[in-house]
Amino acid sequence: TAGVLLIFNIIDRSSFERIPALHAEVIEAIKQDDCKRKRSIILVGTHADLSVTGSFVNNSTRHVRRRSMLENYCVSIIEAEELAKQLRIEYFEISATANLGVEQAFTYLIEQTIQNEK
Repeated sequence: TAGVLLIFNIIDRSSFERIPALHAEVIEAIKQDDCKRKRSIILVGTHADLSVTGSFVNNSTRHVRRRSMLENYCVSIIEAEELAKQLRIEYFEISATANLGVEQAFTYLIEQTIQNEK
């Protein structure tokens, strides 16, 4: 079993807009896989440390909340969560630079991958 991360940059709307097509490609590749093993897929918004004027991690520790001066150019948490819901996957927001959410995203993906092995 394998895990798949669909990654976009929260300050690059075009990267977010490509996610549905990438998801469709992943699903098609899974369908063509001879093993027919279930795959774990998560949506990951990166660069959560950029344009932060105040941040905190919510109770589930999956999303780093941000307030941005570049609001018109950013992907909102609501948009990302809605897309994840449509795709039936979980959403995580991370910052490798600030070490926020990375461990939680990978831990979730690994746990789901292990569950799929059973």
